[in-house]
Amino acid sequence: MKDTPVKENNNQKKDIVKLSSTSALVLLWAKHDCYQTSKAQLFLEKLDLEAGQYFYKKVEQDIWQHYSEVIKNRKYGIFQYVKKHMQKNLQIIIAGAGFDPLSIEILSIYPNVTIFEIDRENMEQKFNLAEKCLSAAKIKKLNCITCDLEQEKQIEQKLIDKGWDKNSPTLFIFEGISYYLSAKNLKQLVFTVNPDYLIIEFLKPSALIKKEYAAIPNQVFSLIKTKCDLPNIETYYQKKLNKNLKPYEIIECLSMKDLEYKRTTKNKFFTKENSGWIEVAMLAKKNLKHN
Repeated sequence: MKDTPVKENNNQKKDIVKLSSTSALVLLWAKHDCYQTSKAQLFLEKLDLEAGQYFYKKVEQDIWQHYSEVIKNRKYGIFQYVKKHMQKNLQIIIAGAGFDPLSIEILSIYPNVTIFEIDRENMEQKFNLAEKCLSAAKIKKLNCITCDLEQEKQIEQKLIDKGWDKNSPTLFIFEGISYYLSAKNLKQLVFTVNPDYLIIEFLKPSALIKKEYAAIPNQVFSLIKTKCDLPNIETYYQKKLNKNLKPYEIIECLSMKDLEYKRTTKNKFFTKENSGWIEVAMLAKKNLKHN
């Protein structure tokens, strides 16, 4: 999915980045609730999200006014998995990172971690922005790599060039990107990098979602597709994910119902397993000792 920032006009501050509509939309949904550290908050303040307002208002008014809860739940779940499997000197790779401040948040809490972010554009711009938010010691731990996610061999070489050690513990994160990758592409990318752990957020097939709830993501993706060049959407369920990525296996998977309860201690919007359309899974190599 193409994600090019809108060019700034001469009156805008030089250190403010005006995001494209799709990037801005997700961060409008997440707002500041998903990022707690001062460094991540500072990074967010340097992003102009105005371009996402059209989609944001259309979804809220015409589709489902509580869609932000989905994004907040998924981001909460991903970060809980990150914390659960954190190790000293761990390497983290984030696919399709965009301008999301997850790496800033992680480095603010875990300074010994090394992070490699991959996206097909805007990575140099993101690094320059992160440089204004992180200390000199922490910015050395962040590597922003420009590469198409379909070019797994190029990704492997670029990771190595940036100092990634393929023999050291690695966690690979896929957030907001698995539905834009084919099952074959996802498998090749995972097997090429060969990480110890995977965190994958994925979209469920409509057949596994309660009818009135399945209509929500369908309408949201259709709306975005009217103005953006979206590829075909890939969906997963746990058995399909296990089969596609074997010998990796799911060691834990949180439904939207689980995520909402863990984040808010109640189930207000997602009371049944089939009321949610997104799940977050942690996978590991078979026979690997789990925390």
